[in-house]
Amino acid sequence: MKRQTFLTIAAVVGIVPAVFMITTPAKMIERMGSPPNDTASVLLQILGVMIFSISVILFLARKDEGSIALRAIIIGNIIMDTGSIPLDWMAYQGGTFTQISSLIPSTTVHIIFIVGFIYYLKNLSKK
Repeated sequence: MKRQTFLTIAAVVGIVPAVFMITTPAKMIERMGSPPNDTASVLLQILGVMIFSISVILFLARKDEGSIALRAIIIGNIIMDTGSIPLDWMAYQGGTFTQISSLIPSTTVHIIFIVGFIYYLKNLSKK
């Protein structure tokens, strides 16, 4: 798969949950098995805006031919996806998230993107 296609897919996949986080945070919190509250809803909306922004950055950078900026974007996404997995699972183990059905798909997506971003990072030309 071309890097441009991968970055486009990563952008689109990020936008979908981001829109739900922004527009229906209480429902997202309930899907994780936690009771919604105003503080969590606002934080989820802020997170949604951040993920939406990262998705836009990925989409805008998709045609970059290998700049230092693209390298930074890819490394940032590797860190974001890698850091999300243990936090989700610690929340599940601690009883904050009670629905494993919401963790398995998100963990799978994070792993796929980690592998993809590492692959494309390794194949960037050194500039």
